[in-house]
Amino acid sequence: MIGRVQIRVIRQNLQFLPILIISIYPEQNVKNLQNWRYLVLRCSCHTLSSLSSLVMKRVNMSGISVVYSGEDWKFTQPPCSRDMMCYLERNERLVSWLQPPTGDVHDQLPAIKVKDEYFTISLRMMKAIWRHVRLRKGFSNVERAPYGGLKLKIPTSLLSEKLRTQSRFNVSVKYESSYPEIGPEL
Repeated sequence: MIGRVQIRVIRQNLQFLPILIISIYPEQNVKNLQNWRYLVLRCSCHTLSSLSSLVMKRVNMSGISVVYSGEDWKFTQPPCSRDMMCYLERNERLVSWLQPPTGDVHDQLPAIKVKDEYFTISLRMMKAIWRHVRLRKGFSNVERAPYGGLKLKIPTSLLSEKLRTQSRFNVSVKYESSYPEIGPEL
């Protein structure tokens, strides 16, 4: 188990302030107690909608097949902590691709293997891992895995987020001049 999550909402100055308390590896020593206090201070300003980015959920592997197996997470801190983001950046080797029994390639989901268990990846972690992927003209999200099967290049949720961001920055090339054209002189 990566940790226990407890959410408390307190009222302070007519505002509701969510406080997230995360205990990571509670069986370890006092060193983690300092990390626990740090996480409480860091997370106290988050809203309830962004709490899912701080907690990884265990994947129920009944009936799910592993399409591509990534490397194991070898650190003691969980991959969702902000201190571990530097190890996730542009590191696709850590990602395993899982496919539901009735799904196809587009239903695959990425996961990280921690101590022989698979955990989901938050959008913030996805952005760090696939930061180098650019959506160019003719981009196809399906690629061949090393064993010969098909897998996704980036998760579908991240693809839709990248497409949404890309559409904000699309600029039309149409240029209209407000000046009349100058014809030949007579």
